[in-house]
Amino acid sequence: MKNTDTKRARKRSSHAGPRSLPIREWPKADRTAWEEACRPGHRFKPGGAASYLAEVSRQDFASRYGAFLGFLQRTGRLDLQAAAAA
Repeated sequence: MKNTDTKRARKRSSHAGPRSLPIREWPKADRTAWEEACRPGHRFKPGGAASYLAEVSRQDFASRYGAFLGFLQRTGRLDLQAAAAA
């Protein structure tokens, strides 16, 4: 019975879902664009395009985009020198 449990554990761990690249591992252009989009507004200067979103929403978007970048990395298609979202 232990052998079956071990097989199930291995199967679950191999299908845990896509690995989402953390922001610090994103290509520089993507990371810079994201940081600019999240830049908070100041008294007379508007914030970035994502500054109005709640923190949990920004984290969700970053996680999903990181999953896309992770896919590109795993398939050898992530170009660290490309323009943002290229």
